[in-house]
Amino acid sequence: MIRKLTFNNFCSFSEDVEIDFTASASTNVDNSFVTSNLGGHITTLTGVFGPNGAGKTSLLKALAFANFFLLHS
Repeated sequence: MIRKLTFNNFCSFSEDVEIDFTASASTNVDNSFVTSNLGGHITTLTGVFGPNGAGKTSLLKALAFANFFLLHS
């Protein structure tokens, strides 16, 4: 289970980017979250939105690369 993903120098991201899938303590938890072994709540549903040219596709490419790397390394 991926809780946090950090990358840099990938596609249009030259600086560090961190994606955190864990919920904060103030988030109302429902069926769209799972509980990790460490006790945190992790979302199973994530939306990415923003203006054109903001890097949404590059973010998805980074997730696809991480998926490929984890499955085929």
